[in-house]
Amino acid sequence: MADRQVSIYLKSNGQDWPTTVLGELAATISGASFNWCWATKYILPWQSDPTSDGVPEDFKIRADGADHGAFMKLRYRVADPTSFEASVQQVSTSHGCHPVFADYALVADLGTDRFIATEQQATPARSQQRAEQIAKFLH
Repeated sequence: MADRQVSIYLKSNGQDWPTTVLGELAATISGASFNWCWATKYILPWQSDPTSDGVPEDFKIRADGADHGAFMKLRYRVADPTSFEASVQQVSTSHGCHPVFADYALVADLGTDRFIATEQQATPARSQQRAEQIAKFLH
C-alpha cells in the first residue's frame, strides 16, 4: 500500500465547497480499502504549499490584498491508489476543482517530535510507530 495525498484546489464560487466535494467523495472513499485517511482544508498564500506548482492561475483567490489558494488535502493509504485516484479525479473535476496527487511522507509529517517527546527519543523506529498510530487516530 502506498501513502498518498491529494490537494483539491477550487475556484471561488461562494459555495460551501468542502462539504459538497467531501459529500461526493464519501461514496468513493467508502468503496476503497483504506488503512487510514483524513482531510483538512486550507486557505493559504498562493504557492505556500508545494502542491500548488502547476495549478492554473485562475484558481487564485484574492484576499487581504494577496493571492491565496483554497484547497482541501486528503491524505490516505489505500490498497488500490490508481483506481481510487481516478475516482477522486472524476469527482473533483466535475465540481470544477483541480486535484494534485503526490506521495505523502507519513513519518516526516506525523512521526516528528511534535508527537514524540524529544528529538533524542524519536528514533526512526519509534517515529514510524508514532506516525502509524497518529494516522489511525486521525482516521
